[in-house]
Amino acid sequence: MLFVILILAAGALGGLISLRRLWNELRTRRQRSWWLRVFLFSSVALLLLGALWLPLPGKFRLLAVAPLFALVAITYRVLRGARARVEVEAQRQPDIESMKRLN
Repeated sequence: MLFVILILAAGALGGLISLRRLWNELRTRRQRSWWLRVFLFSSVALLLLGALWLPLPGKFRLLAVAPLFALVAITYRVLRGARARVEVEAQRQPDIESMKRLN
């Protein structure tokens, strides 16, 4: 059980390091905000799933892995689409004509 807790702690530390490296590469506040929300969501979800997974007996832990893979795959697809929308918005140039007020 200590081994699993150490793996979770190492994953959290790796996530913090990668978020810091990525933070310097982001250009807009919207991109930074999106990545921060993704990091917080994934951290809380991993901690919750890890806490729910630890008390399971050995055989049920193996059975619980398949739904976890499906959940991770679905979450990845949803977040990939949202990331694409944020990056397209960051690259789009503002249209000054549409921003002008009509008096």
